[in-house]
Amino acid sequence: MLISEMEAVLKSLDQRVGRIEQILPTLATKAELRDEIRGVKVLIEDARGEVRLLAENVEGSFKVVHDRIEAEAAGLSRRMDDMSKALQQQIAEVLRRLDQR
Repeated sequence: MLISEMEAVLKSLDQRVGRIEQILPTLATKAELRDEIRGVKVLIEDARGEVRLLAENVEGSFKVVHDRIEAEAAGLSRRMDDMSKALQQQIAEVLRRLDQR
């Protein structure tokens, strides 16, 4: 290899090293990455706790709604039974009157 070629290669390497030196200070260190990972783990655990609480609240709300619907359905069923009995009595009365005529 000629000296001029070697100088060109060295110049190219020098430029590459210069670009690398500019980038290196912006890169995170292992310690910084570990700290970030710890922080993310804490955030994830906090989020899990919040999701658990939210799920418990939703479950409780659904139970309240379910119980309320069951109570309303039971009340409606009783009213329908009462209406059915009253209607049967009215029909029986009408039939009794028709028989008397």
